[in-house]
Amino acid sequence: MKHRNGFVSNSSSSSFIVCFPTKPENSDEVFDYLFTRNTKVVEYCDIEADTKEMSQQIFKDIQTSPEETDIDKLLSGYSGDYEDKAVRDMFNIMKQVNRGFDEYGSQADEIRKDAFKVFLDKNKDSYICKLNYSDNDGDMHIVMEHGDIFRNLPHVRFSRH
Repeated sequence: MKHRNGFVSNSSSSSFIVCFPTKPENSDEVFDYLFTRNTKVVEYCDIEADTKEMSQQIFKDIQTSPEETDIDKLLSGYSGDYEDKAVRDMFNIMKQVNRGFDEYGSQADEIRKDAFKVFLDKNKDSYICKLNYSDNDGDMHIVMEHGDIFRNLPHVRFSRH
């Protein structure tokens, strides 16, 4: 396993809006939603993180992160990487509008909200929570932020680089 030592000046963090089929009751359920039984580690840039430990951390974070469906609270002013094609198409339009953000800023905000409404509507029967991870918090959190660990669930990633 690779470890970072010393001062890192290029840190980042990301928020994830994750749609679980139901609210996980324990870390084993989180594991089952995110990984296959034979997945022991997830690797990102030569850094490995144990899937059981990540599942335990995510379960802990779910317990302190109330279910959220308020669009303004979920968006928090960040653009996102949308996993759903219909939402991604709307997001790409929003990106084009953002190129002239000074002129089209309010339109971009509305397009972002519209795209997110589509995402929330498609996942309205899910347990939706917002989770935050930063590569400043150690190796496991680097993998949690950048290792695509939510790929098996509908989710949106808001990068705060």
